[in-house]
Amino acid sequence: MLVLDDISDWKIEFIQSKSIDIVKTHRYDDCVKCSIKRGWLMGNLVAENNCEIAMEIAGLELNYSGEWVTFCSIVPPNQQKVISNNETDFRIDYIERS
Repeated sequence: MLVLDDISDWKIEFIQSKSIDIVKTHRYDDCVKCSIKRGWLMGNLVAENNCEIAMEIAGLELNYSGEWVTFCSIVPPNQQKVISNNETDFRIDYIERS
């Protein structure tokens, strides 16, 4: 029988995560505006972050074959970023701090 006298000498050597869930607070929903900007040849899904902190934006976009695919992007503070070269439809799942 093995007995450890003191539990303070234990160390975790390895952890394997089975999954991770994003806690959707909806606290930052007003910080980001997403829209489809159409250009000469094609359109883009663009996110505009109007806050002082980076935001993670995730959701679904309708691709050209009619399938919904996921996207996730981090938009720097007070900047615009092209999230996708897709000009069809999209749904935002969450906007949270990065």
